[in-house]
Amino acid sequence: MIDEYNRLEIKTLDMLNDYMRIIYSKLLKKLETMVDNMISGDYSKLETEMDELLKIEMESIELKKEIMDELSEAEGLMARGDLMRLTMLLSHLADSSTGLGYRIQAASAWSPDKKSIEKMKAMMENVDQSIKIIREAIFMLPQNARKSIEIAKDVENIERKIDGIQRDFIQHIYDLELDFKTILRIRDFVIRLEEISDIAADTADAIRILAVSRYGPPR
Repeated sequence: MIDEYNRLEIKTLDMLNDYMRIIYSKLLKKLETMVDNMISGDYSKLETEMDELLKIEMESIELKKEIMDELSEAEGLMARGDLMRLTMLLSHLADSSTGLGYRIQAASAWSPDKKSIEKMKAMMENVDQSIKIIREAIFMLPQNARKSIEIAKDVENIERKIDGIQRDFIQHIYDLELDFKTILRIRDFVIRLEEISDIAADTADAIRILAVSRYGPPR
């Protein structure tokens, strides 16, 4: 029975790695392309890219269902609750990514100034780094729990950096001579981008909890 539970756990972690591949290599990269097109003023591509983003989201939803079905049947699996929590956080990450796509569309009529472009790129680069770290930490879980915990810790520093960039960015937006609706749309985009970093930080905590509860504290 123990071997069966170990098999189920490894299978679930493999599926979570696939889930992270969709989130990082597909959803996030599509968002980065959408931001680049907004910066360059190539708005004609945004609608098509949003449609592609929604298709990727459906792919992630189907995989989430498979993972939750697998866990719901593994009643004796010690780490089942922690694995479910991690799965739901990844789902929240995917949902928020799609929400960011809509906000990019809403703000696309805006022609960003040089400082705004710098802030957007800085936020996207740091969000990319935080999600990449999450992917690496999940990959390392069954192989080296201590390494997974150490990797996940780095997300906290990135989150603080993103918080600082966000505050400066929003203040800069308020200083621009823009109409109220445009300011709100840009602010919504910036806030949602920062929220993704918050979810990444929560996901990093969930990984650390899973690593400690299932594999023991780092030695």
